[in-house]
Amino acid sequence: MNPIEENAAKILMALVEKGIEEAEGEQIKQIVGLNPEEINDAVAYLKDLGAIEVYNWLGTAPYKFGSATVTPRGKYLYYEMKENK
Repeated sequence: MNPIEENAAKILMALVEKGIEEAEGEQIKQIVGLNPEEINDAVAYLKDLGAIEVYNWLGTAPYKFGSATVTPRGKYLYYEMKENK
């Protein structure tokens, strides 16, 4: 697993395990301890997988998104990860 995939897994696991419906960049940073660049890359990766839905608005710098919500596909991927541990 490359670093972006590892960070994406951390974020997805944290959001699902904590039952967070919608998270902004700073919230994710507090939960997983990654820097904004790592979070942006991981969130983009998760979005490409269809694991999260991203909402955008102005004034979110240094994050490239407003908030993220885990999709049903994201929950499926979470359970797959837990099973393969």
